[in-house]
Amino acid sequence: KETSYRTGTDAQEISGSSEIDVERLFTRSDIQSLLKRLTGMNLEGKLFTHRNIAHPQRSHYALMTDDAYEKTLKNMEEVGLNFLQFVPVLEPRCNTTVILAKDPEIAGFDDSKYVFTDLSFGYGIQIRSVVVRETDGVLRSATVEERDRMARIYKGHPHRPVCEPPVFKDPYLQMALDRNDHEHVLDWACHYYLPDDPVFIELCHTIFDRTLDANKFSNLYSTRHFGPFVFYLVLNNRFSPLLIYYGSKEKVEDAADLIRLIKAISGDETSSNCMKSADDLTILQDFAKENEEHRDIIQDLIKTAKKKEIRLHKQNASFEREHVATMDKDSFAGTQGPLGEIAKSYDVCIVKGSFEATEQSQKWKEKSKKQKKRQNTKENKK
Repeated sequence: KETSYRTGTDAQEISGSSEIDVERLFTRSDIQSLLKRLTGMNLEGKLFTHRNIAHPQRSHYALMTDDAYEKTLKNMEEVGLNFLQFVPVLEPRCNTTVILAKDPEIAGFDDSKYVFTDLSFGYGIQIRSVVVRETDGVLRSATVEERDRMARIYKGHPHRPVCEPPVFKDPYLQMALDRNDHEHVLDWACHYYLPDDPVFIELCHTIFDRTLDANKFSNLYSTRHFGPFVFYLVLNNRFSPLLIYYGSKEKVEDAADLIRLIKAISGDETSSNCMKSADDLTILQDFAKENEEHRDIIQDLIKTAKKKEIRLHKQNASFEREHVATMDKDSFAGTQGPLGEIAKSYDVCIVKGSFEATEQSQKWKEKSKKQKKRQNTKENKK
């Protein structure tokens, strides 16, 4: 059984199980951390790539040291986190109207409806009273679409016209998705609609469904819409294509985080707590045992995870072999040591780094000096 977001005060079910609160579930700390890890951060390819803007800006080039370059990257990551702030997942506003009065004596007074808006100073459009007089004489409260249209009329914006842009509806919507403009359409929708607008929620679901059908996950990856997109897929039990995508890209960590997210959303607290401390390979193996329909997909990811573990063991072993000390006391003092051929001309002494050892080295130096003086005096006498 597939699910969608709640409408009004109706509860939402996950696969026919218990009722949940979608808004509270989406804002939970563990869910948010998993969604952020799944979103990723592609600075050059997505967040700071070339974009079409009204006023082009001149590129800035600078010569930096390594420290300055690292600080600049950290600053860019902090700015990128703001760009990746998720779009709120809210329930649709209640679209029911309240009949205020029925005046049949004025029925047919005009062919058009009349909309009356409170224009008192200092109130927001969501607080102002907006009523509509129907042609049959009924006076009722305004619907969500009518209230938003009045907001766009009285509080205009250059990029928020009164009528909806054609790109939000077919065939122009599909044409934009065929051009891979998923992020552009969703960003414009966030600017045009309120997050609890039923039209906005339906538009997001349409784009999410078509992205899933076309397997164009990379168009939303590392954007502020990827978290709500994955949340929507898991909530409606349609995450299988995403697992296949992770398997094709050999993204074992993302696949394991997706399984953690599935367990966290399903409400299984025991398995969700166990997965927090388990490694990625164990999570994939347990999920393959529990879900036969996803076993073929998970097996490829398990093979990839095992290969990565073998590579890590080999890299660690080679690293240890490279850093094993091959110098001993004799080789260090000889020509193989840091002095090279110069060690033949001098008496090299290996001293341990302790106070007693330094005293012994000083005594040894004094003895060697005395011996050299005696030899010099004997030679002079001869």
